[in-house]
Amino acid sequence: MSYSSSAGGSQYPDGSGYSYSLAGTVYTDGTEYTQASDFSQGGYYNPTPGTCVLPCEFVGLERCDVTFNYDETEAWIEHIIVNHLQDRLPSKAACWYCDAYLFDAKAPQVRDRRLNFHNRMEHIREHIMSEGKTANDIRPDFHMADHLRHHRLISEATYNHIRRWREGSLRPEDMRHVYPHNYVPPERRVQQERSNRLLIDHSKEERQRKKEKKGRSRG
Repeated sequence: MSYSSSAGGSQYPDGSGYSYSLAGTVYTDGTEYTQASDFSQGGYYNPTPGTCVLPCEFVGLERCDVTFNYDETEAWIEHIIVNHLQDRLPSKAACWYCDAYLFDAKAPQVRDRRLNFHNRMEHIREHIMSEGKTANDIRPDFHMADHLRHHRLISEATYNHIRRWREGSLRPEDMRHVYPHNYVPPERRVQQERSNRLLIDHSKEERQRKKEKKGRSRG
């Protein structure tokens, strides 16, 4: 189901002057988002409408089946902001698909919730366009879940369902693409363990050196 190019009014006027290619919380100054007209990564170049679908964030929360074509980015974002968030944007939010970024509206280079949310959605769109991600790959965003619960934008039952994901009470096959927010990728864990071992070895060497020095001074 494709949504029209106009998603209705918002408290934020069009042409607000924000550049949505600005850096998010951990983006570098060189980070820029490509437009649909010149996107060429991952084998997608000017895809036919309908081949790259932008799903609603609430497909797994309120079973919203509204989808958008790749070139309806603004309508896609506005649909979520207006129809579901009711213009109550979160201060923090995570990517649906990766753990690389945390989008924080309080970051010095952002300081605006709408800009922060736009950055997040453009980042998510890149996953869909370049990697072929779909609604089936969406993982829970616990920052968003807490925000939705606080503003009573989702039911307590829905919130508890999201919490069960975090607590690991679902079947393994249901948890395949779901990780808690503090999840550490295996390769990063190995790197941390290696660093800890180096620190321990260095401490042992230092203690041994002091012990030998003390023994020589007594002799």
